[in-house]
Amino acid sequence: MLSLNLHQKIRRPLPLLWEILGAIFVFLLIYNLLFWGRVFPKTYIAGLDLAGLTKAEAKTLLQESVSPPKALAFKDGDKTYSLNLSEVEFKYQFDSTADEAHLLYNSTNYFDSLKNRVESLFKPKSLNLKFTIDETALEEKLSVLADQVSESPIYPAVTLVNGVVVVEKGSPGTQVNREGLRLAINNALGSADFTTITLKKEVVDPSLSEEEVEVFENRAKNLAGKTLRLNFENDSFTYSGDSLLSLLDTKGSYNQEVVKEIIVEISAQVNRDPQNPVFVMEDGYVKEFAPSRDGAAVNEEVFANMIVGNLRTLETTEEKLVITNIPVTSTPSEIKTAEVNNLG
Repeated sequence: MLSLNLHQKIRRPLPLLWEILGAIFVFLLIYNLLFWGRVFPKTYIAGLDLAGLTKAEAKTLLQESVSPPKALAFKDGDKTYSLNLSEVEFKYQFDSTADEAHLLYNSTNYFDSLKNRVESLFKPKSLNLKFTIDETALEEKLSVLADQVSESPIYPAVTLVNGVVVVEKGSPGTQVNREGLRLAINNALGSADFTTITLKKEVVDPSLSEEEVEVFENRAKNLAGKTLRLNFENDSFTYSGDSLLSLLDTKGSYNQEVVKEIIVEISAQVNRDPQNPVFVMEDGYVKEFAPSRDGAAVNEEVFANMIVGNLRTLETTEEKLVITNIPVTSTPSEIKTAEVNNLG
């Protein structure tokens, strides 16, 4: 008798396990049936609880509860600014917002969906309102706003004044954190929180230390009174004085932006299409003649390296003048002047 009771006690856990699994199965079945076609628990949009609502009911609740603002307000110190949302074609998308809430726990993976649905009982999920906006128009408005509240820094520069090298060390300025501002706008519109947005600004300080000023000044003195001449055929481009000093940067190298500007300027005058010989006949005689001419295109990469190398030569040697030919790629004309045997 004792051994029989002991045997029953040992076998009891197995039916108990099946009872627990059965209870879980029934719970999940009822839970999923209750929220079939509805938003699952603890799902919030702009502070609104959408639990148990159908997609249509969720859309109606959002439309009735959220009033699209006419403008957003910004604050910089004691000054306020406004962004008219009609000018950037702002519009809430309540239908797609409700659809996102409805599909939140309906992934293509059944087991992931089941796990997430159970977690929804304990973990709140907050979604943002969806909206459309003209990004180009918005960026233009934000650029204007940023210009109004920012203070442009003064960048270091070096010039010749009556033959003397003068260095402007530069001074700091401020600029709006555009990435942070865009994020704040998205959060405000997405959460329907239309309180005034405080503009966050960053200090931009390109100014040089006294040691950097001294190095910059000495480099400029090494270039003062020197000349860089760039030639192509009969054209010559000369850089000296301030135009030469502008090629220095403050980091021990050369200003690549200015180098690019020079290349663009020269390329516009040097680049050309190939030209065949041109004859203008009048009364059987050649009145005008233009010989063939090969096309030309500046090799910009080689040219940039060449300019930097020539600048280094001028800065580090006693050379007063460096003359170099502009590197170009030639394209021959279809007909050469020498191939024309009869001028008429």
